[in-house]
Amino acid sequence: MHELSVMKHIVGTVVSVCEKQQNYHVKDITLLVGEGRNFIEKWVQSYYDMLTEESEIYGAKVNIETVPITVRCNSCGEIYPASLHNTDSIACTNCGSENYTMLTGYELILKNIIFEEESDYE
Repeated sequence: MHELSVMKHIVGTVVSVCEKQQNYHVKDITLLVGEGRNFIEKWVQSYYDMLTEESEIYGAKVNIETVPITVRCNSCGEIYPASLHNTDSIACTNCGSENYTMLTGYELILKNIIFEEESDYE
């Protein structure tokens, strides 16, 4: 359900950007979402549609690009992929240490908004 509160912020940002555009319709939105956020893509699109139902930005396709979780071993400096679903994989692949710093995997970035001219949309 955390997708709903996040999508409220995303919709607000998209509306703000759209206020600066004239005669354009939002076609696609791309989000970079870290794997650790456990976003469910169908909920993201559903919430976007629900929140924009009677607005000028309704109908856009929300695309999600997933950013994998990567960590850096604080013992040897190795950078490696990790999975929160398998706690064994968090240990360093080089030295076995479990002392690490997460580098990627919790991002939430509005990467882009693609517009099309209103005349193309109608």
